[in-house]
Amino acid sequence: MVTNPSVRFKHAFVTGATGIVGSPLCEMIARSGIPVTAYSRKPTVFSGFQGVRHELGNILDLVALRNAAKDADVIFHVAAAVHTSVATLDVYERVNVIGTQNVIRVAREINAKVVYVSTVNVDGFLRGELVNDYARTKSQAEDLIRLAVDDGLDAVILR
Repeated sequence: MVTNPSVRFKHAFVTGATGIVGSPLCEMIARSGIPVTAYSRKPTVFSGFQGVRHELGNILDLVALRNAAKDADVIFHVAAAVHTSVATLDVYERVNVIGTQNVIRVAREINAKVVYVSTVNVDGFLRGELVNDYARTKSQAEDLIRLAVDDGLDAVILR
């Protein structure tokens, strides 16, 4: 049962579900009575979260992503190669840019909304400050979301 009447979705899909943002997001959504599919590369058990089903996978695997997200009407795209990691430019581009392209593609296929979780670091990148691969690729991902919105995708960007 949904306890918040302003919530307008029936099944949430969360990428990056075991991360610092994704895990509490899954818990919050599940507590509101909405089923959640938690998607991550890490084999974590969400046993304490009633209403959360964990799917092991990678946003770079389009087939697995599509299969895991098929029941969702909203995708919370939280997965990212983050600035605190020792990721290379290639990893940032694959996860943050190509992964976002995959999420957009799947969202279109299943007619789901997208909530894209970005970073305040993009603001610095756009001003020419704090330029690094993380901010650059998150900015590119935001651009992909904006283009998809211009083409009809129902999506928002959160920083």
